[in-house]
Amino acid sequence: MRSVDLRELEARIVEYVQMAAAGEAVLILDGSRVVAELTPPRGPRSPVFLDAALAGAVRTGLLTPAAFPPAAPPETRPVARLSAIISELDGGRADR
Repeated sequence: MRSVDLRELEARIVEYVQMAAAGEAVLILDGSRVVAELTPPRGPRSPVFLDAALAGAVRTGLLTPAAFPPAAPPETRPVARLSAIISELDGGRADR
């Protein structure tokens, strides 16, 4: 891991970005204080992160990515036949 002062980074930014792209982490210093870290990407990105607005919302905590990939909804079965529901409704209306 390398470290670089902010002023040197400004002068040689391309060189340090190439180091990070090659897999090396670079600590960015302001005097003796670490202010940032330049690192290589952490593997392939999810399609969700291609959208900058969604990525920003995830980063700020407004959204939480799904823990599992989306799946088909569970199979549902009708509770009652439509004809039974309609006849029950008609019977209730006849009482009025």
